[in-house]
Amino acid sequence: MTWSCLIGAAALLPFAWREGLVRQTGLASPAAWAGLLFLGVLGTAVGFLWYYEGIRAIGPSRAAVFINFVPVSGVLFGWLILSETLTRTLLTGAALVVVGVFLTNRPNGRKSLET
Repeated sequence: MTWSCLIGAAALLPFAWREGLVRQTGLASPAAWAGLLFLGVLGTAVGFLWYYEGIRAIGPSRAAVFINFVPVSGVLFGWLILSETLTRTLLTGAALVVVGVFLTNRPNGRKSLET
């Protein structure tokens, strides 16, 4: 994951430089820096740390299914923080994700799927 982040940053750097990275960095407000710090530390570092602890606890196959909660939590936080509208299709999709993760991770879920 670290290598993919570093390679992605290196690939995007020329485009950011062309768009005025240095000039815009100097113009960023304290609130913008606080937002970046929040996203970098809590949203990324702590999130990955907890995800890898989950992999250690329940194994990679079962933990990988939980990545499906990323769009669901994005929609939920958009509704809570940004007052975005929750449509019936969004709620149906979220319910299907929850059911799918539950069915995949239930104690005898893999045995019943294999037989």
